Amino acid sequence: MTFKAPDFTSLEVVAFAGSGIPIGINIPNYDDIRTNEGYKNVNLGNAYPKVTPTTLDFLSEEDMELVIEQYDTAEVVGVAIHELLGHGSGTLLYEGKFDPNLINPATGEKVDCCYKEDETWSSKFGKLSNAYEECRAETMALYLSCYHDPFSAFEMHQNWERSRDMIWLYMAYAGLKGLLFYDPSNNMWGQAHCKARYAIFRVLQEAKVVSIEFTEDGSFFMRMNREAIPGEGFAAIKDFLMKLHCFKATADLTRGTELFDYFTKTDEDILKAREIILSKQKPRRMNVQPTLRMENGSVQLLEYDESFDGIIKSYCERFPYFDEEMFEDFNKEWALMHK
Repeated sequence: MTFKAPDFTSLEVVAFAGSGIPIGINIPNYDDIRTNEGYKNVNLGNAYPKVTPTTLDFLSEEDMELVIEQYDTAEVVGVAIHELLGHGSGTLLYEGKFDPNLINPATGEKVDCCYKEDETWSSKFGKLSNAYEECRAETMALYLSCYHDPFSAFEMHQNWERSRDMIWLYMAYAGLKGLLFYDPSNNMWGQAHCKARYAIFRVLQEAKVVSIEFTEDGSFFMRMNREAIPGEGFAAIKDFLMKLHCFKATADLTRGTELFDYFTKTDEDILKAREIILSKQKPRRMNVQPTLRMENGSVQLLEYDESFDGIIKSYCERFPYFDEEMFEDFNKEWALMHK
């Protein structure tokens, strides 16, 4: 077997077709192609949100300062680990293609289930697969951020522990804020990444690394005991990642579902925090993308205000004329889709 070194490319977004812009992508999403051919990891360098005191509700002043100070550099390391060693790892065990005496580290016993020849990760885990896989990748980021090596690869040698603390803090914070996408009446999550990060928040809460402190003015603070990260935090995340990883590798839907259901349940305090988060919700970030234009033989970059006017202007300048042929093709496709 030939080892192919992983590749991590950073791109600047000129245009992105979709309702939102991710900050990192592991492509393609087909398991068989990833296993047999490989995959690409892409960081979208200018797609990261701006963090300011107004975007960091429910954090203490000290924690807020840490995120603002470290986010631009530390989050890139977290995304790199997520894409490269999170999504980019995890061999699946197929029937007849592994040692029958292999011990499953998550159970301490011989592997008792595996994938059939016609099964894939997505087909086996179904609707759970997206959130579960995102959680595995995010947990990998927390686990490996406890080592200096990932930061060294990005030439971050000074105060790398503060970068680690930011990755952990922001992950737990994102998990709690992700309750915006949780529907308690149906016990359903509307976004896979939010459910994944919430599970991590609960792991850290159970390990007493993070906590919620309600205030007399009807709000709350999420607090993290940073001193506990190398000890109780690392041990909890290590155990959680090992189980996520092994249950995926062995097609263990039963244990995987039990684990994930346990760490995505809510309680009275969580639902109370959710109501407060909803009451203080701010308008969603506007993703305004630039336009490239050729002018006098040179490429010009046109940028716009982050506003509705800026979005409209960007589209008008990106599509300055009516393309009748493209419009006809669109109408044909639309008619076929709604036949």
